[in-house]
Amino acid sequence: MILAKGIIIPAHLSKSSNQSIMQAKPSAEDHVYSFAIAVGGLSLANELAKAETNDDRRKKKGRVVRLKRDLIREAFPEETDGAQTLSQIVGRMPTDLPDDHRTTLLIDLAFSNPFAPYELKFGDSNFCDALKTVSKRVGVPTERVDDVLKTKKEALKAHRNLNVGKVLAIGIGGAVLVGIGGYAAAPILAAKLGAAAGLSGAAATAHGLALLGGGTLAAGGAGMAGGLYLVTGTAIAVGGTAMGGGAFLIQLGAAGAKAELVKLQTSYREVLLHNQLHTKKASEAIRALEKDRQEVQETLDKEQKLNEKNSARLKDLEATVEALDNAIKWMKSEKAA
Repeated sequence: MILAKGIIIPAHLSKSSNQSIMQAKPSAEDHVYSFAIAVGGLSLANELAKAETNDDRRKKKGRVVRLKRDLIREAFPEETDGAQTLSQIVGRMPTDLPDDHRTTLLIDLAFSNPFAPYELKFGDSNFCDALKTVSKRVGVPTERVDDVLKTKKEALKAHRNLNVGKVLAIGIGGAVLVGIGGYAAAPILAAKLGAAAGLSGAAATAHGLALLGGGTLAAGGAGMAGGLYLVTGTAIAVGGTAMGGGAFLIQLGAAGAKAELVKLQTSYREVLLHNQLHTKKASEAIRALEKDRQEVQETLDKEQKLNEKNSARLKDLEATVEALDNAIKWMKSEKAA
């Protein structure tokens, strides 16, 4: 997604699907979750920095950790009041989140790049260990990390025959501020982080989203949009205009859509199917995806009358339809299991 198209933000559930970004107000619960994911990303980055064996890379990772520490302290003055050191800030990690929100947080972090927007390498094994350390701090059993990463890998396999270019295993998504109850935090956190870095307006929001782990928006990172928007049925606001899930996936392009769907599949198994109370929502999620699939197919049918047969536009739409088919098939098989 290109920044010029507008920042993508999950809008609050409301009777009006055209609620604008400016009207969306975060709840106290949103704010707690925002702080949790900010501190979680900081903690992940710190653990990975400590595990780094390359001296030059370790120093660079340490600089990023200190930068994020300062930005979080600036963005959350009340939560970090009196906390000067990194360990003191990490120690403020909320531990009283509802069970579903803890799992959602774990999934968000599992899809994040804690050093974004900066490019620093780290291994899968180190990332898993770091994620387990964070999971302990929020009261999630470490075996749930293995479950989430295993589901993520299996969800990716559902799209193994789909060639939409390289989709990073970690880096797209990750700054998702959506809870299972259907709420979504406004982009206030991202704007604060960007402002703390000396930026303003859209540039501040984009930078803040990237710092949270969503990847650079200009490079195609999905930023704040995340996957659970499909489960909850929330509208997506792009540049202040609400759109449905199908249109949103078209905006992302096939590679971005695949990344969103993999995250949704992971959330579907680990949150909805994991909790028997969400059986109805699990069925609703599949119906929502089927509706999105129809929307993308209708767009493809129209575009076939306007483009060359082998045009990039048609190939991308065809790949998006296939990604939706794969995701729906996978979710139905999981529900039947």
